[in-house]
Amino acid sequence: MAKSDMFRNQHKELLDLVGKITPLLNPQAAKDKSADIRAALTGLVGKINMHLQVEDTVLYVKMLADPKAKATAERFQREMGGIKTALTGYLGKYATPAAIAANPASFIADTQGIIKALGDRIKREESELYTLFDTL
Repeated sequence: MAKSDMFRNQHKELLDLVGKITPLLNPQAAKDKSADIRAALTGLVGKINMHLQVEDTVLYVKMLADPKAKATAERFQREMGGIKTALTGYLGKYATPAAIAANPASFIADTQGIIKALGDRIKREESELYTLFDTL
């Protein structure tokens, strides 16, 4: 069992939640199912926050203490700050089902951007960050 297995499993759970949101990214669903969409987003964000908390208290603590991993860990932490800021802004913009239903096209575009950023981050963590963590 690799040290990163827990984190990789959490990524799978995040992507499963994204898979439940993606089919709802159409104008009709954004209007008719905005409460369901908002509930799904709340679940996704909760799971993201839990994942980040575990990374901060387990993965980054160990990596920042290791000279060969410190620079990579610091870079990933800095980048995550920008993603957290974007996610917070997104959640504020679509804080209610009414906000989602009011502008479906904007909501869909913004959500697709968030999903892409999340997917890109997961790929990079799994190929670079977790690979390095497994060697420590």
